[in-house]
Amino acid sequence: MKFKSDVDVEAALAVSGDVGVGTTAPLRKLHVVGGNGFAVNASASQYYGVYIPALGEGADPQIQVGDWHNAGSTIKWDSSARSLNLDTQYSTGSGTFNITGNDGASTFLTVLPSGNVGIGTTAPSDPLHISSGGTDDFIRIDNTDTFTGLWMNDSGTNNGWLVMSGYTNVASSGDFAIREYGCLLYTSDAADE
Repeated sequence: MKFKSDVDVEAALAVSGDVGVGTTAPLRKLHVVGGNGFAVNASASQYYGVYIPALGEGADPQIQVGDWHNAGSTIKWDSSARSLNLDTQYSTGSGTFNITGNDGASTFLTVLPSGNVGIGTTAPSDPLHISSGGTDDFIRIDNTDTFTGLWMNDSGTNNGWLVMSGYTNVASSGDFAIREYGCLLYTSDAADE
């Protein structure tokens, strides 16, 4: 079946085989070629929702999801860099990116517009903020090769610390710290001895 011009079909249209829009030789069940791409919206007056621009191989193909042009996200394949990018935007800045579960009821990972990453928290206050309510929590590093380690580099200020503390100040009683120049610091708590 071919339509030579724009046609409004208000009844159900049963088609056997592949359907082509902009092509007479579709390669998929629904194949849209050229034009303004493909959109899924709640009504004909809505421009956004889910939009797939008519960008093909080698032209940064993408899927856009959002409320309007400055409030949404884009999943894009960067054809020249060979990378998959997820872009979030709200107004003129970045949006927050979350990985959630249970229909959004649980948030596992958050990336704020500042770049701070939260695991177990939706309000990370540092570049990497891990929060858990468990009793035995660890950051685990495994390696099947020769070496495993934690590398911290503070270039310029000589204030690199590795601290184990139940307090906010490294000088508090019961703290243990390794300074940037290898010095060990332990402040004893008489109650713990």
